[in-house]
Amino acid sequence: MQVSRSRRRTVRFSIALTLAILLAGALVYTTFTAASPERFPDQLATSATPGQTYQVGGRVLASTRHGSSLTMTLGHPGTGAGKPIQITYDGTVPDPYRIGRDILIQVKQDPANSTEFVGQGNSLVTKCPSKFNGAEMNADTGTPVKPSVADQASAAS
Repeated sequence: MQVSRSRRRTVRFSIALTLAILLAGALVYTTFTAASPERFPDQLATSATPGQTYQVGGRVLASTRHGSSLTMTLGHPGTGAGKPIQITYDGTVPDPYRIGRDILIQVKQDPANSTEFVGQGNSLVTKCPSKFNGAEMNADTGTPVKPSVADQASAAS
């Protein structure tokens, strides 16, 4: 029994289209399941699971260096409010890192001390505050030089 040429083309096209849809679905699934949502310091202070890695974003409230190790206190991003966490980090520190700057870092809860976290090597990234709130920022302190457009609008109303 022979199948016509047009019927073979239709079958091949259907198989190729089905495979393309399956591969696209697998790509979308992999992308969304691999994402690591950003957590805030007060969330980790109250509900961190030992041994699990978290990506935490926050404002550096205090920072000290002990040899090659950096110990920092991290509060809520933008304000520093909320319950802060203590992070010990060994790795590359970006040049713009300083107190008052918002950062992203991957951490695990310290198995020896449940109130401290250990930063994963070379995962520290600083955020440029002027890109996120529209305010002109002081390069030394990381604080706004003048009110942002949003602050001026809310003050006017």
